[in-house]
Amino acid sequence: METEISKKDEIINIASELFFSKGYSNTSIQNIIDKADIAKGTFYHYFKSKDDLLNEMTKKHVSNLYPQLHEIIKMEISAIEKLNMLFQSTSNWKSLNIEFMKLLTKAVYSDSNIVLRNKLLEETIKQISPLYLKIINQGIKEGVFEVEDPGMTAQFILTSFTSNSEEMSKYLLADKYNQEVIDGLKRTLSFSERMVERMLGAEKNSLHFVEVEVLERLIKGLLEA
Repeated sequence: METEISKKDEIINIASELFFSKGYSNTSIQNIIDKADIAKGTFYHYFKSKDDLLNEMTKKHVSNLYPQLHEIIKMEISAIEKLNMLFQSTSNWKSLNIEFMKLLTKAVYSDSNIVLRNKLLEETIKQISPLYLKIINQGIKEGVFEVEDPGMTAQFILTSFTSNSEEMSKYLLADKYNQEVIDGLKRTLSFSERMVERMLGAEKNSLHFVEVEVLERLIKGLLEA
């Protein structure tokens, strides 16, 4: 069983490299088979199609991007503290995994990877919105959130992050690291924080998505060779 899982993961990793470098639309199953040096039957033993492989790949990547979230949910702390820790742990993980984030950022915002970008959003909402929902329900019980539909709010928060990420992408893919890039990202993040506070009915300035030093480390790592 371990050999099967290992081979499947190997194919997923190779496909990820090709999707990131060539684009999902420009990568064929034959490209993956050739790169992995496997028989066509081996590919179809694990995956029904390229779309099926994409589904498996995005599940894996979303899980890797949010490694500590389930532990945060279990902590005996307030909903506001959990939400801030959730945001900040994700940002910190990204800043410590720069090479992967360089590949992912360039790939996701490539014109040839619209399918990949949409699939990552879909999978992120699927995996992460139930965790947001638990925190929102806790915040309602604590009297710090005022929300009519917690489930829809959790999904809308994640969707709004993706909309804002389109604005953020111009900074993440800038030609070089400088103060203008940092200031632009700070403005965008500050706007996102206030927007989410309003959606939750939370106190102003109670949410903080990322510490300044973590933001600077992430952007410096992404933009400097």
